[in-house]
Amino acid sequence: MEIYLELHWLELIPPILQTVKRLSPHNPDVSFLEARYLFETGHTQQAIRILQHLFAQHPQDEDIAFYLTSYLTAAEQLPEAEQTIRVALQHSPTSARLQLLLAYTLERIGDPKSFPEALALSKNALQTALAQKRSDLVAEAYYREGKAYLLLGQMQDALTAFQQSYQTNPAFEDVAFQLGRLKVREGDRAGGTKLIHFYETIKNNSISYGTARDLVNSHFADPVSHLRMAKWYMRLGIYNDAVVEYKEALRLRPSDKRALEGLKGALLAMGRRTEAHQIALRGG
Repeated sequence: MEIYLELHWLELIPPILQTVKRLSPHNPDVSFLEARYLFETGHTQQAIRILQHLFAQHPQDEDIAFYLTSYLTAAEQLPEAEQTIRVALQHSPTSARLQLLLAYTLERIGDPKSFPEALALSKNALQTALAQKRSDLVAEAYYREGKAYLLLGQMQDALTAFQQSYQTNPAFEDVAFQLGRLKVREGDRAGGTKLIHFYETIKNNSISYGTARDLVNSHFADPVSHLRMAKWYMRLGIYNDAVVEYKEALRLRPSDKRALEGLKGALLAMGRRTEAHQIALRGG
């Protein structure tokens, strides 16, 4: 179930879900995965109810708190989201991930009185992420810091924070857009416009990626949908998932030379040369 959720192969999940629920009806891990599946299939309130029940039993579980808060925010249930994340932080007060999520929630709520707290949370999370070498959180921490500075009207500090976020991960959220907009405001129209165009390219690619993922889910038996998804994973450098999608395309259509060539390229990119050579022989 975890693998299928990550691949967004949602069509394959229901029978497995029913099996594991029968085998282990009271297992919180099963309920957690069921909630994630329900959210992915558009049943947000059902997912929230399951996670609220789990969170009441396991308030110290960071993953449950993170997903529950995220789903509540997606459903615009912002007071409930804030309450959830504050309870979770009582159990994990130094969690950079939870601090950043609370900062984001406070930004969404939009109460000016909470903006200094959002900034403080972002700064604390940044120090923790840097100390723990959590590169996956550093760009987000700089970005949240920049957003807090924007809300506080401190434009130069916001510019500095967004520049740091952009240097860490240019594709994170809309940091290129925020940075470009501030540069235009400062008079660097050429540099700002270039960043905004870069953001627009990322956004369009994200939409196309989402479309490809939805096609896999709605046309699971179509090898072309898996081939299209594999190409996106290659562009994103997620080679292990690309291998899975190329292999699924080949299972559905064994003679597809594009899938064979793609699989060989993905294996080479991962350093799996022996397997790539075997694929090359098969293609011949």
